[in-house]
Amino acid sequence: MADFKECGDLLPPGVATLESGGTVPFFLSGSDPDIGGTANQVVDMTTEASDYVSAGVGIDGSFMIAIESAAPIETQLLNGDNFTITTVQATAYLGQWYPAKIIKIYKAGTTGTFSPGR
Repeated sequence: MADFKECGDLLPPGVATLESGGTVPFFLSGSDPDIGGTANQVVDMTTEASDYVSAGVGIDGSFMIAIESAAPIETQLLNGDNFTITTVQATAYLGQWYPAKIIKIYKAGTTGTFSPGR
């Protein structure tokens, strides 16, 4: 019988739960090869010319971001939905990987900075 987590149960950071009740850790496996590991690792959308789509994506075409500043980030999620990472959310995840599969960061409305990964 599966051991499902209940509402309010704490999970260690950076894990996903399985239907069986087990957990699987998330590991960063790469970054945008156009900027990864350089002084330009942090993306500042206020200085970018257009929307940001990572050149380093996972097998499903998505990427993740580490929040670098507490400000809004306008995204398009893997399923095509638009989603705003608010200032409150960015503050809560400052310096951490935001738990979302992203396919695009919109220039319009994004004032926060981030580092991409997959």
